Amino acid sequence: MPSAQHNIGAVVCTGPVVLSLITAANAQVLPLPPNSIDEPLIERELIELPEKQPPVLEVPVLPSAPIQEISPNISTLFVSTVQFVGNTVFTNEQLQAIAQPYTDRFLTYEDLVRLRSDLTNFYVRNGYTFSGVYIPAIGNEFVDPSDATITLQVAEGSIERIVFVGDKRLESYVRERLEFAFTPLNQPRLEAAIRLLQNDPFVQSISANIAPGSAEDRFILEVQAAAQPTLDIRVGTDNQRLPSVGSVQTQAELTASNLLGAGEQVRVSYGRTEGSNTYDVQVGAPVNRWNGTLSFAYASIDGRITEDPIEEFDIRTDSQLYTVSFEQPVIRKVTEDVVETLAVGISATRLNTEATLSGIPFPLSPGANANGTTRVTELSFFQSYLNRTQASALYAGSEFNLGLDAFNATVGSEPDAQYLIWRGQTIWLQRVFNSAQLSLTGALQLSSDPLIPFSQFSLGGPNSIRGYRQDALLADSGASLTAELQVPIVSTQDGQQLSLIPFTGVAVGWNNNRNRALDTNVLSSIGLGGQYEWKDFAARINYAIPFTSIAGTGDSLQEQGIDFEVRYRLRF
Repeated sequence: MPSAQHNIGAVVCTGPVVLSLITAANAQVLPLPPNSIDEPLIERELIELPEKQPPVLEVPVLPSAPIQEISPNISTLFVSTVQFVGNTVFTNEQLQAIAQPYTDRFLTYEDLVRLRSDLTNFYVRNGYTFSGVYIPAIGNEFVDPSDATITLQVAEGSIERIVFVGDKRLESYVRERLEFAFTPLNQPRLEAAIRLLQNDPFVQSISANIAPGSAEDRFILEVQAAAQPTLDIRVGTDNQRLPSVGSVQTQAELTASNLLGAGEQVRVSYGRTEGSNTYDVQVGAPVNRWNGTLSFAYASIDGRITEDPIEEFDIRTDSQLYTVSFEQPVIRKVTEDVVETLAVGISATRLNTEATLSGIPFPLSPGANANGTTRVTELSFFQSYLNRTQASALYAGSEFNLGLDAFNATVGSEPDAQYLIWRGQTIWLQRVFNSAQLSLTGALQLSSDPLIPFSQFSLGGPNSIRGYRQDALLADSGASLTAELQVPIVSTQDGQQLSLIPFTGVAVGWNNNRNRALDTNVLSSIGLGGQYEWKDFAARINYAIPFTSIAGTGDSLQEQGIDFEVRYRLRF
């Protein structure tokens, strides 16, 4: 066994060789930590085209006037003023503006009925379909026919209680999101709240009807709801990781949703390749009835280069990523045909990465300090927009990321952990030819700063431009556009489907320092994929032909233009 002194000498002597090999490959061989730029800003399944939803609310025939009104046999009155009792939704001034044409003039009983109808219609037009305005007998018995002050009673309908049938873990979650529409009862607002729950990830189905309550203007809301499966297990294998640590990975993921009835979600996952282990834990829960969500995530990856000729130098990395985020939807609109949301959020991220060469800390990655350590403290502001119909879906995401000189971040070199980045992503899905689906995905990153690998734009790989290895190029700024058309060719009655998927893509990247210019900065390819789906099982294989050659191409399946993915999902 060589002495420690000999190891240090070997590291010093072979370090430039290793670095030259990495540079010659012109690719990222050290595994990036999870949730870096190569990860999409949104999961594709979150924008799947929705199915047509059933009616959300059954409404009863409204009862007759809840109070005894004045007799139709009254004589003509000179009405000088009108006063209101029982109104809380609209002010006296708002109601007086409607009543003004009926004051300071003689009114017959028919005129009073028209006044009452105008006021009731004002409530109905604003969604208060269970409210009405009446001319009570009590309070108008002793009016002066020559100078009458007419009292109008406003009966604002409300829900006095909810009768909930279904999974009890959903009850408090559903109640909190419906009660704001109760007092007074606003039908469009209640229907919108129910439609939002129909599209809620925790709710499998929900329906409601309104029943008469203890009084004519009091109602009971009967709600039936079924919860989505509490546990979601996914297992699979693919070859979408870096070839330097083994592109073929196996993954297992467990998601537990709404176990406590508060809308919380816990996700734990593990992935393994020949040279890496990835652990990921995410916890999130809503903090208000508008689904503002506070989340915490921890991810860890330890990697070892297993690719020749670098494997013999025993290059290893160990990374931890901590993220705290808050996201608040500011627009949530759901109709029978359209789902539209706009959300904003803020997150704080901490990255710690250490690299070693033959067991000795060594700065193998740009921006690392002399001990091979990279520390990043990042503050992000993000926005997302989603519009879905039965025929199309559009997602647009934006992110401003600020690397801070805080909490001992790695600064002082070029590149370092101080930077400003804007990232954008769009995904458009469109049903075509009845059963086929067109998908267009665009991504853009802009920065005026030299960036460390964690923050750079990734070009190449199964989730970017197929036909190249994962992270074939890393750049400070870049743009990509991919397109694919999924065409079902065989479908069976039991749900099996076989599809052909032609695809193409192009990406360009550039660095901000001339000394770090890319030898090749454009990647493009075309190819064909095949996908088989049956219930919760899916498998896909793709073959891509690259149009641009790059240095350092190896013999992995990715670099031969082949990538595959096999997934199975179990929910209960």
